Amino acid sequence: MIDKLELIELIDESQIHHEFLFSLFVSTRAAEMAAWGWSNPQALQFLSSQYDLQQRSYRQQFRNLKTYMICQAEQPMGVIQLEEQTNSIRIINLIIATSLQRLGIGTSVLRFLQSIAVQQRKSIELTVENTNLAKQWYIHLGFAVVSVQDWNSSMIWYPQQLVTNHPIKERYEVRWNTL
Repeated sequence: MIDKLELIELIDESQIHHEFLFSLFVSTRAAEMAAWGWSNPQALQFLSSQYDLQQRSYRQQFRNLKTYMICQAEQPMGVIQLEEQTNSIRIINLIIATSLQRLGIGTSVLRFLQSIAVQQRKSIELTVENTNLAKQWYIHLGFAVVSVQDWNSSMIWYPQQLVTNHPIKERYEVRWNTL
């Protein structure tokens, strides 16, 4: 019996729900805001300015920045921001909604991106906070740490690393959905 894969689409910037992207950003900072003891309006005002600064900074630093909303049946599930370079694809940001993490969505998106990188003969690069649990996930998916700074680690994946010792049963099919 063949299991039918659930479809995940990467929706380009022209169709993005910016309110959802902001809510994802807020969810990544919830614990930090709670620790500060700020009221909800104070935290939201601060996070709104932080989100705007982050997005402006990304656009200035990464001239070829592309933002894709990760969706299933038109329901937003996450976001991935990429910059395609001559010899690599750089993951600038990858967030899956907290309630949907550990379901294989991020893995399927990353495997899809790895298949694109193989076709284009490019590496995939990213930077991750040293304390972020995703660092171990990236290592499991074949990324190697190439440098460690105070707060962050730079990681890289090469096309020849696609085959791993840990086969992953795919639950999702991922494809681009662009206008």
